[in-house]
Amino acid sequence: MPLDYTAPIAEALVPGGILFASGTRSTNGDFTAIASPGLGQQLVIVGMNIQNEAPTANTIILKAGASIFWRLLGQNQGDGIAFLTPPGRGWRIGGDANNNGNALQINLSASTQIGYSFAYFITQIGN
Repeated sequence: MPLDYTAPIAEALVPGGILFASGTRSTNGDFTAIASPGLGQQLVIVGMNIQNEAPTANTIILKAGASIFWRLLGQNQGDGIAFLTPPGRGWRIGGDANNNGNALQINLSASTQIGYSFAYFITQIGN
């Protein structure tokens, strides 16, 4: 059975619904894939796809603030990760010590192209 977000799931009932961020990147270093949601709010990632689109190896690191959450070695073109979380089990990216919601950043070890897509929603920190 294919997984999609057209089925009624708990996260789809949040105000604002499911949001999407997609793109490509081919410059090494940090960049912001999803901006900070603001004071007292957090991102909740419910789906993700990241893929190395180049024939050269690239280490892909997902982080928020100083915290590293995921590390992926895309050794070959087409290597990557894709998942959807079960309802109610989204990956919550909290805030900093001042309760400012963290942005989701991607760090690349090499200047080779990756593609990324995230499905997410925004909620209050602590929910």
